[in-house]
Amino acid sequence: MMNNDSHICEYPMIWHSLRRAQLATAYHRSLYLLLAPYLIGITLLVLVPIIYTIGLSFATYDALSPPIWNGLGNFRMLSGDPLFLTAIRNSLLFVSLTIPLRVLLTLLVALLLNRWRRDIGVYRAAIYPANDYTKCCLCTQLAMAPESILWPAQSCTWCGWHSANCLVCQ
Repeated sequence: MMNNDSHICEYPMIWHSLRRAQLATAYHRSLYLLLAPYLIGITLLVLVPIIYTIGLSFATYDALSPPIWNGLGNFRMLSGDPLFLTAIRNSLLFVSLTIPLRVLLTLLVALLLNRWRRDIGVYRAAIYPANDYTKCCLCTQLAMAPESILWPAQSCTWCGWHSANCLVCQ
């Protein structure tokens, strides 16, 4: 005498493999669904402007008239400009100094806050508002107008400190 449910368990490994494949497919589909807004945002806000800028680099464009194809003329003009080489040198110097210093200082602060000591929670909590303030005023100030730190012209609307050229706050 045969059980009516015997056909279900006749090939348990095949059924298990098929079920696992279905679950994996559904899981991957849900991951792509969750990833879709970020991919759309990156495409619209990063990749499209990059492609558009690369296209405009081969044209003469003043934002009032349509672009006129110039080919490599803009790059030839840049190669003969002595100010361009100075700008490249200054940018490379700036990057070679600021990135290692920022990484080193961040690592030192992380190492200091990783050790247990009395009131460590207070120190860890104090880093986050200070980090926001630093991003708001000091880094933007130094990047845009270093002299305005010495002679502030107006008060920052975000943090209340004097910052003449704070891009985050204004």
